Amino acid sequence: MLNRRQLIFGVIGLWIGLCSVSVWGQTEPDPLPATAQSLGIAFTYSAETLDEHLAKLTRMGAKQTLVELPSLPSAKEWQSLIEKLEKAGFQYFLKLGMDTSRQVASGWQIQPERFRLVPSAEGVYSLNLPGAQESLLVVADRTDASVKRMATLELEKGQASLAMTGNPDLEVFLLYPHGASAMPDLWEGWDQFRDRLLQLIETKRPGSNLRGWIQVTPSPASEDDMAVLPDSRLFQKDWSAYLRSKYRDPSEIERAWQVETKLESFQRASQLIPMWRLNRGVPFLWLPHEPRAPLLPVNTARSEFWKDYRDFLRQRLHHLSASMQKTLKEASGNAPVFLSWQPSFPEQMALQPLKPSEWAVLDGLCVELPAASREQWGLFLAQRAMNAQQRNQEQVAVMAWNAEIAEGAPLILARARSMNYQHLFWRVEDFNTIPQDMITALQAVDSPARAFAWQPFPMGLWMPAEMKRLTDGRWWIPVEEGGGEPLGWGSKTAAYWRMTATDSGNRIQLCVWSLDGVREIALRRFDKHPVTVESTTGQAPEIREKGERLFVKIGPEPILITGFQSLPVCETSVTELQERFNELEKVARARNKDFSIPRFTFRQSFEVYNRNPAEGYRMLSSTLAEAEANLRPYVWIEAEAPVAHTFGAVRVSAAASRGASLWLNTLLSPPADGFYADYSLLVSGSDYILWLARASHDTPIEWSIYGSSPDETAPIAKGNAPADTDGRWAVQGGYGGAYYWVRLGALNLPAGEYRLRLKLSGGKRPAHAAEWDAILVAPPDISPWHRFPPVFK
Repeated sequence: MLNRRQLIFGVIGLWIGLCSVSVWGQTEPDPLPATAQSLGIAFTYSAETLDEHLAKLTRMGAKQTLVELPSLPSAKEWQSLIEKLEKAGFQYFLKLGMDTSRQVASGWQIQPERFRLVPSAEGVYSLNLPGAQESLLVVADRTDASVKRMATLELEKGQASLAMTGNPDLEVFLLYPHGASAMPDLWEGWDQFRDRLLQLIETKRPGSNLRGWIQVTPSPASEDDMAVLPDSRLFQKDWSAYLRSKYRDPSEIERAWQVETKLESFQRASQLIPMWRLNRGVPFLWLPHEPRAPLLPVNTARSEFWKDYRDFLRQRLHHLSASMQKTLKEASGNAPVFLSWQPSFPEQMALQPLKPSEWAVLDGLCVELPAASREQWGLFLAQRAMNAQQRNQEQVAVMAWNAEIAEGAPLILARARSMNYQHLFWRVEDFNTIPQDMITALQAVDSPARAFAWQPFPMGLWMPAEMKRLTDGRWWIPVEEGGGEPLGWGSKTAAYWRMTATDSGNRIQLCVWSLDGVREIALRRFDKHPVTVESTTGQAPEIREKGERLFVKIGPEPILITGFQSLPVCETSVTELQERFNELEKVARARNKDFSIPRFTFRQSFEVYNRNPAEGYRMLSSTLAEAEANLRPYVWIEAEAPVAHTFGAVRVSAAASRGASLWLNTLLSPPADGFYADYSLLVSGSDYILWLARASHDTPIEWSIYGSSPDETAPIAKGNAPADTDGRWAVQGGYGGAYYWVRLGALNLPAGEYRLRLKLSGGKRPAHAAEWDAILVAPPDISPWHRFPPVFK
């Protein structure tokens, strides 16, 4: 077990690793013009503990505070809160949280990939649908998805049992629950919340010490939450109005949704319920208000229904944010309004209230960082700072406090100020964990927020380009979009390109650095336009030009080369490709493998390269990749491509292997067989280590190996990978700011084809959540690294 000091220095070291900064030769950016900035404590409001908390803040010497209101207090409590904050002299922020636990939407839940009935051995079907009063039951043919039977089932406390005749091997039994859901009520519930808030402000208006509002727009937390079609009056009116504004005539909806039946009106279209989602379910639209009406066939592969619905929800959330900002400003003397943003689990899958391009409607952004994501604080702060800086917005950061962070707090504070965070608050659950002199000590070392500059790079290069502070003061930040396109220039050179504006128009800019010490590379260019070279170290890069080639000396710090009209080719990487191909040829010879076809293809690629270097380089890289794949002594599987699974969806992520992962995030109970994914596994026979790249690593996993036949139910090998006492497993390398390689277990398999099952086996979270990126089944001497298949000899 680690002692407290080891934990403290571990946290500090991890933060330094995320936000590393070179001291020698570093030039600091200038501080921003003097502006009022905040440093204080954030706490959750409770009428019973308010006086005690304010007294402790006063003794600590705090001058600013942020009060979180998870739900609206009574008029008497509100008046007392404002009066006490003003009397104590604190400058304060108020965070408004809609109580979504009570204000949820009731409607139809469209999750056929989740609600699939499996009978018991006696043929009894058990229903467990929390919050549902009824459910539509659909029995569909497995081969053509045609509907054989439909029935509406009444539920008692979300539960029911029924016995049905049918063949589960030939038919699929699907449920569509109706009742309370996980989606916040963005219509009647939101209106009630806003009206009550205005009544409270009229009762007692905040004074001049109010620094701003933190606005929490109740956003659906996941894809599952948005798969609900509410049945409230205002929802129907809003949804119908959106369709009317987008389509001039109901016939246009027929074409967009690929409905094979005429739609008579926008109102009727808004009442239709889809019976498919995420390529699961049956290809029909259903009208619940007319149970006897026929189902409307739909071409689900081309239907725009779910895109329209998602755009509609986003527009509604945008409207709520903008209208609440206007309401709060008018009611409180134009105090700024900040949008609250908190990392979701798994990250980036939630339907955010606003797109980054829409943040301009707000005065700023409040980044809330829970303790569970401390390893990624640097990344979250930097990425949000970049978005806010582009729109000249203020920034608030609320960071979770615990005893282990105490000695690292000054460093974290300095890093946040260097990213232009004007307002910083430590969120506390227990005031006893805060040293009495903590605020005073932090105030003594606090500095003004600094002008923020960044050098974005593509998320796909996250491992060879760890986020850090460059020596010229810029932050090097991975981004999903706009960072550029990676260049596959071998294992020793990392590079990407993007278009940038110059005095001569848009030109290509290369960002290049070395993964293998300081060395010189040769770039073959195809235009004569002059280029400029910039270093992030403040020293002039060494570069020489000879004919159509540029020779550049590169090291671990990036070099920017701007001015190309077309992409150059790295001839140094071509040499490395040839060397790697020669190594593979030796491997093939040692294994008595026929290598004649790859050898012929590689030579043909070289002939193309001599005529067309850009196209030839792509062919050389592709040929080498195919040759490696045929000789691999291991099996590499993309987790998002199982042969069967009970997870939620495939998540698109630039940081993941091949740009996608298998994703789950739900409050729903697991199906009868649990949450699992099955994969085909073909091995040549050996001792193997089973590895999994995953985003979350605090939920135990069971793994099992079966024969290739679906009828085989007894596992050949199995094991467990339990979470340890800290909720962490031993990991082998991380990448993408979120993914970790986890060793699941060891196994010995003869040559043959098998079925691998990975299954969640519980965890500490109330929600069932996981994200899996890739699977590696490799001999003990091969370890995973990054999001690429490992190199072997």
